Amino acid sequence: MPSPQQSAPLVEQLFRVAVSLEPSIEVTYHGQRLSSALLAGGVDTSSVTEHVDRIITHMAAWDGVAADAFQNYVKSFARAGTLQRELVVSLAITLEAQLEIRRRMLTDVWQIGQTTLTVLDVLDDWCMSKEGAVAALTIVGAIAAVAVTLAVGGPGAGATAAVGAVNIVTSLLGAPGPDKAEAQISGATVPPVIESMAAALTRVWLSIDEQQKTVRQCLEQLSAALDRNRRYLQPALPASVSALATADVPTLDAGMQFYDR
Repeated sequence: MPSPQQSAPLVEQLFRVAVSLEPSIEVTYHGQRLSSALLAGGVDTSSVTEHVDRIITHMAAWDGVAADAFQNYVKSFARAGTLQRELVVSLAITLEAQLEIRRRMLTDVWQIGQTTLTVLDVLDDWCMSKEGAVAALTIVGAIAAVAVTLAVGGPGAGATAAVGAVNIVTSLLGAPGPDKAEAQISGATVPPVIESMAAALTRVWLSIDEQQKTVRQCLEQLSAALDRNRRYLQPALPASVSALATADVPTLDAGMQFYDR
């Protein structure tokens, strides 16, 4: 199985997209704070909404049916930017949950194996006393441990971006649950020790399956949200505007569709 760390950069890249859409956002996960300066790379610190406001201000003196349609088209990008940000953040959180399940699975399988070897090493052929040790299991709390904080408006703003699609993910993944569990590896002879090891591995597998069902539920709901909002994610240019794409100034003025009053 590939190391989950190989996919970790993809999580950060998704957050970079979110910050490109809203540079004032501050992302914190696994105790690591990703500021806009780090994520946006100093390219442009203006949000989509700010760009929209600039265009609308520039168009203040423009009038006509096509001009009004174009203004409404430009304004729709503010909503589109918010929805796109919500989508990529949701995907980042869901991917991080999946990676955390894999990380903990690998850790727990290794721990069970090492604990089993320890118990087998101390078995005495001449003494049938039961030997045992406890293997700590972390897999049971994998997705609940994925805590992502999103602050919009700069450090200390206090406003969280847990709305819309992000709310779907955080409500499903953030359900409280046990952070750790224990598996007893024991036996007086080799067969029962191996049986207890197999039981511990089965417990890990069942926990993986249960939590991956939750991740799948997140993706299904995100897919449904995407279908509901698809027309808002990428606004379509109005026909009254696209029809004038190659028109010259006299044509625009004559038709009173797109002119400077």
